[in-house]
Amino acid sequence: MKGAERDVLISIRGIQQDDEGQDQIIELTTAGTLWRDGDTVCISYVETEMTGLEGVKTTFRIEEDKVVMVREGELQSTMTFVEGDRNESLYDLGFAAFLIRVTSKRVRARTGDGEGRLELRYSVEMEGRLVANHNYEIEYHPLEGPDTAGE
Repeated sequence: MKGAERDVLISIRGIQQDDEGQDQIIELTTAGTLWRDGDTVCISYVETEMTGLEGVKTTFRIEEDKVVMVREGELQSTMTFVEGDRNESLYDLGFAAFLIRVTSKRVRARTGDGEGRLELRYSVEMEGRLVANHNYEIEYHPLEGPDTAGE
């Protein structure tokens, strides 16, 4: 059963290294939503122009032994991260779809009362070729409005 939603501030720091070893650093702080679905903690936010996925809704479903990232909008994708596992998923851009293989190298999650931290390290292959290595650290905490700041 889905619990009550809470507004949270989500901070994302990511490093994406392409197949040529070039790093692209992404740092984003944005408002999002947190809720519980049974034992699963869910956080979601809408991507911005900075990530190249403007308007796409990204949701992380954090379970005890896995994290599922769902993207909805102009990009449709579901990636499952279980440390040490490989799995395939469809990466659908609307005009073209690709089958990708995701290898999860590190999956760590700490969830608390309205706040938490998620660390994902994974590689993405397409057609048997490494496309990129990803390292993401995602933190979230309650969003304080102007009336509650400092109380």
